[in-house]
Amino acid sequence: MRRIGSTPQQRGSATGQSCPDVFELDGGDYLVIGKIDSGNGVGGSIRASSFAGVSGASIGPDERAVIVPRDCIVTAARQIVGEDAGGHDGKHAYAAYSVIVDGLNYRGEPMPEWDDLPVKIRAAWGNAAMGVRNRALMQASDKIRDRLIVDGVDKATASHAAALIDPRDPKSLDSE
Repeated sequence: MRRIGSTPQQRGSATGQSCPDVFELDGGDYLVIGKIDSGNGVGGSIRASSFAGVSGASIGPDERAVIVPRDCIVTAARQIVGEDAGGHDGKHAYAAYSVIVDGLNYRGEPMPEWDDLPVKIRAAWGNAAMGVRNRALMQASDKIRDRLIVDGVDKATASHAAALIDPRDPKSLDSE
C-alpha cells in the first residue's frame, strides 16, 4: 500500500491524525479515508435520494459515502495522472530516440531511464509522440478521401469514410 498525493501534514494538519487520505492498495484499487456523513449533509442526502439526477449511481448496503476535501483529491489525481504521463507512445518514442543517439543525451551523457525522467519530460515525449501519430493519421485520412473522390465517391461520403481514422474534428474535413 502506498499514499497517493500529499500527506495530511502537507495539507495543513498539525498531527496527521483523523485526516482524509488516499492510498493505492497492492492490487491497484484505491482506499479513500474521509468523513462519513451522519445523514445531515451530502452523504445522507445522496443516500436518501439515491443520487437523484445522476444516472446509474447509488450507494450499496456495503458501501458508504465519504467526504474528502478537494485539495486531498486534487493532489492524489495529479500524482495518478503524472505517473501515467507520456504513456506507452512517449516511452516508445524515447526508446527509439535512445537507439538513434546510442543512449546518450545532447551532452554526451547516458540518457536516464524512462521512469527516472521528470513527469513533465515524460509528458512532453508523450505529447510529441501523439503529435506524430495524429499527423500520420491526418495524412492517411487525406489520401483515403482524395483516392475515394478520384474513384467517383461523392465528397461527403469520402470525407465521412476518411474521418474514421482522422484525429481532427470531422466538421473540419467538410470545409476542405
